[in-house]
Amino acid sequence: DLSILRASAFIRRRRGQVERAVVDLQRVFDQSPREPDLAVELAWTYATLRRYEEAISYYDRAIALEPGQYHAYWWKAEAHILWRGDTASARTALDDIPKQKKEDARNCFWELELLERNYQTALDRLGFSTSESRTNPREFSNRALNAGATYHLVDDNAEAHVVFEAACEILEILRQEQPDDAVLTGRLAMAYAGLGRKEEAIRMAKKSEELLPISKDAVVGPVRAVELAHTYVMVDEYDAALDQIDYLLSIPTDRISIPKLRLDPRWDPLRDHPRYKALLRRHGFDPDSKPQATEPRDAKPHDEPADSGG
Repeated sequence: DLSILRASAFIRRRRGQVERAVVDLQRVFDQSPREPDLAVELAWTYATLRRYEEAISYYDRAIALEPGQYHAYWWKAEAHILWRGDTASARTALDDIPKQKKEDARNCFWELELLERNYQTALDRLGFSTSESRTNPREFSNRALNAGATYHLVDDNAEAHVVFEAACEILEILRQEQPDDAVLTGRLAMAYAGLGRKEEAIRMAKKSEELLPISKDAVVGPVRAVELAHTYVMVDEYDAALDQIDYLLSIPTDRISIPKLRLDPRWDPLRDHPRYKALLRRHGFDPDSKPQATEPRDAKPHDEPADSGG
């Protein structure tokens, strides 16, 4: 029964059995090739395995089946970034998002501008203001953290403090109501880090990891782990950040790759760390070369070592 096979594939993926999950989802899709949501799920599973070319082909199929949604466009853009650091192709994918859906994707555009280090454009894309409506407090806090990170990168510490305070105010209220919510806990850690409240940031970061470890949820857990790594960088705990990054690069996930790691300015404090340089060498990169926003389209996938030893 295809519905049972589909459900079991999702369970296997959440348990980290991604190779088996992609086989099962491929079997289901071969029997139901007109389902855009299934095409997206299959694409995402391929991306989790760092099989980006196959992922992009299925994102394209999802878009062809349902052009009016936007998630497939963003995840296709993300796959280009993860695979080759190809921000040009990522921008093309985002520009294809239907006009009526572009507002929903503003965080996507923000991240792309950030990766290209267009900081003012990133802030413009985000369109964040501390005076805006807080009818959706979770979204407000997410955008505040993004804005705070951007202000921090341009050394506008006064404005960064204002928006991190706004995020902190909302997140503390939300977390009082939902103390076991790993997402809120992880975001609060980042807000504390942005405010220089190091001990509280580390405590919340560790709590977030305890609430939703990768061993418990291989789909959502890596999202939290990346946030933890960002938090550790913000409070100058570089070895703790590199522990997270090194582990994430060793498991199936679409949250991080070497090309994206090299592009993202939020990791800049790590660049001179010996462990960061060793990590890049291990994945076939020259750690002393400067990252470029877009690498050659015919470059090889960078998650494989330059010399696999045969």
